[in-house]
Amino acid sequence: MKYWMYIEPAGNTSEPIYTILSEKAIIAHYYPYWQQRMAVLGKTDFSNLEECVKDFVATNWAIPVTKEKLLEAFGNE
Repeated sequence: MKYWMYIEPAGNTSEPIYTILSEKAIIAHYYPYWQQRMAVLGKTDFSNLEECVKDFVATNWAIPVTKEKLLEAFGNE
């Protein structure tokens, strides 16, 4: 199972909020919405789980979770 991490600011501060999701969680939460949007655009032949995850990753500027990335993000705390 692959995991993805993206970062958002906490409100109007520069404090980061780190979100880590598995591909399974991305599909469970994002795929129904994404599949509906693909249908509206007439791209049902493009609508599959792999493309959904790719779109989520690109939209959220997510990066693969690795030990190095976790240490980079949380190792100095």
